[in-house]
Amino acid sequence: QQLLPNSTMHHSFELWGVLSAIMCISVISAADCPAGSFVSEAGDCLSCVAGTYSSEINSISCRKCPGGTASDPSGKFCTDCQAGLYSTWGSGACSPCSVGTYSEFPKSAKCDVCASGTYAKTAGSTACNSEPYCTNGYWAEIAEYIGDPLCAFDPEYVNDLSPDKGPCYAIHGFSIQCLLCPEGTFSLAGAESCSTCPSGSYSLPGATACSSCRAGSYISPASGSKTGKTTCTLCTAGKYSATGAATTCRSCSAGTSSQAGATSCKACAKGKYSGVAEASSCKSCAKGTYADFVGSSACYKV
Repeated sequence: QQLLPNSTMHHSFELWGVLSAIMCISVISAADCPAGSFVSEAGDCLSCVAGTYSSEINSISCRKCPGGTASDPSGKFCTDCQAGLYSTWGSGACSPCSVGTYSEFPKSAKCDVCASGTYAKTAGSTACNSEPYCTNGYWAEIAEYIGDPLCAFDPEYVNDLSPDKGPCYAIHGFSIQCLLCPEGTFSLAGAESCSTCPSGSYSLPGATACSSCRAGSYISPASGSKTGKTTCTLCTAGKYSATGAATTCRSCSAGTSSQAGATSCKACAKGKYSGVAEASSCKSCAKGTYADFVGSSACYKV
C-alpha cells in the first residue's frame, strides 16, 4: 500500500477541518429561531403571542406592536389600522371607533370625539356629519361614557423589566337613541330635546308642531310644567274666549250669559236679566217687574 506524502496528508486534514466547520455552521443555521418567534430562557423557540412581533431570527423577546397597528398572524411585523379603526399598544387586532367618535387617518391610536352638533351614527366612522340624527317628532338622547384609558404606544420588549409606556388617553364613547316626544311637546329633525308647546296650544305624542286651541276653549300648562297638554278645555258656562290659542276664558258681565264653549257672551233679551257676572242663563223678571231693554242686569217695578 502506498502512503501519501506528509504534505498531502496535511492538506487533507485541513480540507476535512473546513468541511467539518461548514457542516457545523449548517447545523446551527438549521436550528435558528425564525422571525415571528423568540428564544426563551430555557432555549426553546416560541412563537410571538398576538399583539407582539419579532422581525429578526434568534430574537430573545418579542416586541409589542405600537398603538395604531396590530400584529400580523405571522408574528413577523405589525400592520397599520385603517381609517375608522384604532388600536392600543400591544394589540392583536384593530377595533372600530365607537358611535359618536371617528378616526380620519390610518394608524390611529385613539378615536376623536365628534364636535358639538355633529355625530357619527355608526361604529367605525371616518368622519362626523351634521345631518339630523332623528326624524321629526323624535329627539336624540345622547349619553357619553368614558372607559379605561388606552396608551398610544409602548416601545418596550415583552420581557423588559423597565417598560417605557407611552401617553394615555381616556376612551370616549356615545350611546345615541331616538325617543318619541311626549304629549304637549314637539320637535323638528335633529333636535337634542323636545320643545314644550306654548300656552294656548297642545300636541299629541310625536308631534312636529303644536296646535292652537280654537275659540271657545283654552289651555294653560301648570306653572313650571315641562310638558304641555294634549287637549283643550272648553270655557265653562258664564265665560268665553273669542280667539284661538287662549290661555284663559273671560267672564261674562252682568246682563249677559253664555253656555259652555262660547266664543262670546249673549245679552239678556227684553224681559230677562242676569244680576251677576258669569251667568249661565238669563232669568225672567218677576211678576210686577220688567226689563225693557236688552242686556239688563236687573228688573224694575212697573
